[in-house]
Amino acid sequence: MKTKIFGVVAVAMLALTGCGNVCDELDNAFEAVEEKARPCASAGEEPTSFNTNQCSDNLEDCTDSEKKAMSDFAKCLRELPECTPATQENFSNATLGCLLSLSGKVGETCGNAIIGG
Repeated sequence: MKTKIFGVVAVAMLALTGCGNVCDELDNAFEAVEEKARPCASAGEEPTSFNTNQCSDNLEDCTDSEKKAMSDFAKCLRELPECTPATQENFSNATLGCLLSLSGKVGETCGNAIIGG
């Protein structure tokens, strides 16, 4: 119980201090997707990696609305169900759906700054 309370306090403090940013959200989301995709790895699903330092170094190239879109994208990724060999196509389609949610919301300059180009 104490650990849970400390966890809630730590999250609240992070939110109040503004230490977390969209790059941290994306990093956590990509780690979650990698973990969820692991059961499908033998079925051909490739894990995805994310360069948090590159993102943080270039985040100023993104507008507030682009940051919001990327935050929503990270949330979408975190909410994906775990992949199984039987659900691999559904998992891939859901992942693609998350990616398509960025369409028209993140410009080339911001996208290239965050993921490289």
